[in-house]
Amino acid sequence: MFGKMRRNEEIQKDVEEILNGGSFPNSAEFIVEAKDGVVTLSGVVDKLVQKLDAETVAKLVPGVIVLIEQIKVRDEETIAGWRHEYKSIKTAGISQMQDIHFKKIENKVTLTGTVGSLYEKEEATRQAWKTQGVEIVFNELVVAP
Repeated sequence: MFGKMRRNEEIQKDVEEILNGGSFPNSAEFIVEAKDGVVTLSGVVDKLVQKLDAETVAKLVPGVIVLIEQIKVRDEETIAGWRHEYKSIKTAGISQMQDIHFKKIENKVTLTGTVGSLYEKEEATRQAWKTQGVEIVFNELVVAP
């Protein structure tokens, strides 16, 4: 009735081949783990676009059900650009934008990091709900004045 579940090793190998197959610069370092269709990507890339591309292509591998992305970006200018994408959170009066991490997987958003007040924590949640396609928001922000 349902398709045969692919083995963890097969999924991991396919994701690794795509990521290490020449589409990314040699400076990109990827670590791939797979378990029961849940794939975790970690490592380091130079640019945000490489991080986003890695996530996109990994999701296309047969057998990937959920993708957990933990890739770090070396280029601080790229990180600043990413922060600009989520300027709605900053303009909502959240002073510690640099300490907020926004992760979207399918229809779920998880907020982690530190904010300066309960208001900022609640405002980050309100802004996350405005993201297109979001049905669930997990706010794990810590208030540290």
